Amino acid sequence: MAVEAGKQVWWAKPWPLHLTLCALAIAVVLSFGNPLETQELQWFGQCLRWRFTAGLAPAVERSIIHLNVDQEDLKNLSSLESEYATAARVIREASALGASVIVFDVVFARANPETAQPLLDAVAKHKNVVLAEALNAAPGETEPSVHIRSFPFKDSAPAPGGLINLSADGDGVIRHYNFVHPTKDGYQPSLALAAYLVSLGLDWKRDVSFPGAHVAQWNELSSTDFVTMIPRRVPFGPVLLNIRCPWAVESGPAAFDYMNLRQLDALFEKTGAVASMKPLNNKILFVGYVAIGQGDLGATVFGPHEPLIYLHSTALDDLMQSRWLTGTGRFVDALWLLSALLVLAGARWCRTKGALVLWWVAGIALMVALGGAFLFWLNLVVPTVATATLWTIATVLEIARRHTSELAERQRLRSTMGLYFSPRVLEDVLKNPGRLEPKRVEITVLLTDLRNSTALAEQLGTEGMLNLLNRIFTVENSAVFAEDGSMEKPVGDQFLAYWGAPDPQPDAADRALRATLTLIEGLHNLRETLDLQRRDLFGYGVALNAGESLIANIGSAQFFHYGPVGDLLNATARVESLTKYYGVLAFATREFCDRLSRPPEVRIIDRVIAKGKSLPLELCELRHKFSPPNFAEIAERYAVAFSLYQSGKFREAAPLFRALSEFDPPSSVLAQRCTDLGAHPPTNWTGIFAFTTK
Repeated sequence: MAVEAGKQVWWAKPWPLHLTLCALAIAVVLSFGNPLETQELQWFGQCLRWRFTAGLAPAVERSIIHLNVDQEDLKNLSSLESEYATAARVIREASALGASVIVFDVVFARANPETAQPLLDAVAKHKNVVLAEALNAAPGETEPSVHIRSFPFKDSAPAPGGLINLSADGDGVIRHYNFVHPTKDGYQPSLALAAYLVSLGLDWKRDVSFPGAHVAQWNELSSTDFVTMIPRRVPFGPVLLNIRCPWAVESGPAAFDYMNLRQLDALFEKTGAVASMKPLNNKILFVGYVAIGQGDLGATVFGPHEPLIYLHSTALDDLMQSRWLTGTGRFVDALWLLSALLVLAGARWCRTKGALVLWWVAGIALMVALGGAFLFWLNLVVPTVATATLWTIATVLEIARRHTSELAERQRLRSTMGLYFSPRVLEDVLKNPGRLEPKRVEITVLLTDLRNSTALAEQLGTEGMLNLLNRIFTVENSAVFAEDGSMEKPVGDQFLAYWGAPDPQPDAADRALRATLTLIEGLHNLRETLDLQRRDLFGYGVALNAGESLIANIGSAQFFHYGPVGDLLNATARVESLTKYYGVLAFATREFCDRLSRPPEVRIIDRVIAKGKSLPLELCELRHKFSPPNFAEIAERYAVAFSLYQSGKFREAAPLFRALSEFDPPSSVLAQRCTDLGAHPPTNWTGIFAFTTK
């Protein structure tokens, strides 16, 4: 992602990103509630299962007992008469054993008055029975509108009733419980609330009021002094059941006590005749069918096929202990989500992505631990899943922000450093600065120098000359970069490029040759844009050389420059200066030509030893687009003359060079040299001319 050098974007710092993320999350929660509500409930169920496994589930009220009509008991209930008679017997025996409330999770709505009379008599006599009622939808309707109660043939209910309706959450699991149900006839208590009121001797219609739009209230004795009457309230809306353990668990502090009909009968036969023995004294007995195919089963947090009567007794237990679970609500959820801003703190302290991931792990662990603590000890359900999700999103975005920022910073650095380094050197600097250590390498060098720069500067002025130099360097840079070359920074009007460093390039000479030909064409086109007077002054020389050089950082600790140093560059500079002397545009040394993949179109101009040097150089003129059309013919005639010159036959070579000198500047130089050497022949001629001046 390209970012202009020096330009900042809004995500360059972590806080705008994280504040924006948290603000969006809070806005969603406040406006629409927790979008991960189903996942929160599933996590809540998992926490309850872990709590039970760890032995941390709170103890249930020992005053609540289940009377389970199981498969064995059903063998004796083959008819409605036997079923209703058995229910009457349960009332009589449990009352005799001291049960304070007998709660039936059975709607007695099928029998006629005659069949139901024994049960009605038992209900009327003992006054401690709570009967089940239900809300059903009429045919063709989706909302409950039909109120089904026990003994529907009676004008008024013979005993307090409570609704047994339970609603599953979106995933089919029952976790919530309504203590109060709205109906077309007003408000009705649930089975658990009806049982609780009867245990206190309270009447739903007489003793319960509705002081708020969503709350039911009654007065009961304080559990502290058992004298003061205090108000007690329950909400209309669903509460989360604080279910302690699976139904199948039959012992332990988190499990209710159970018995079946046979055990009740045996207990009654043993102690029922003794008035002082009341083993069920002050007990609330829930009576329900648990046999397969008879009892109501449903999915709870502890399993897919749990008896639903267990949820009513759990709701009563929660009511008696004031331990039902409460969600935190939208506002508190929003505040809880603010903990994701701790990722912002981690973004500041954690320098590496690995450290940030560890910070995320620690944060998630803390959120889970706090969520468990609130659940286990405060009966409060916090948005753990939403918070963990927000933490995760914030951490992923922070890692992505860092990665993007690093890419942007690298691009910014590349854009900035690209003004000072050639692409190949720049790549090496960015990938591995340690590789820029001094080393000897084989490189190919291209050197150009502007002619008549002083005269041009006088005509163009400072600004005009700077503009011309920039145009020249643009042409030269483009030609070199197109062939993956590296550059030295320009010195005055001199331009130096090289191939083979910092990484080797087997075809360095071929690349340099192509770049030179492109450069010559580009500078020719540039020259054509100048006015006639400056066009005549505009000129340059090109030198190509190859060999071993030292490439290193040059400078001090405060400033350095990376590039080649050594005799190769000095020799190349001498070669370039000789282009002016011989009147040619481009020279290539034999060392360069030998490294080309195929023989180049060149002609040997001379073999010389430059001033201050000891090693000879073979100068070859490159053929380019603007060379004379008869370049090959000139090269052939020049080679004949040069062969005579090499052999020391100066007098024979001079007229041949002179014949070419009218249109070939190097021939003019060699013609004059042959004249001079013919007049004063050297004693030890080797065919190599040694310059005494630069």
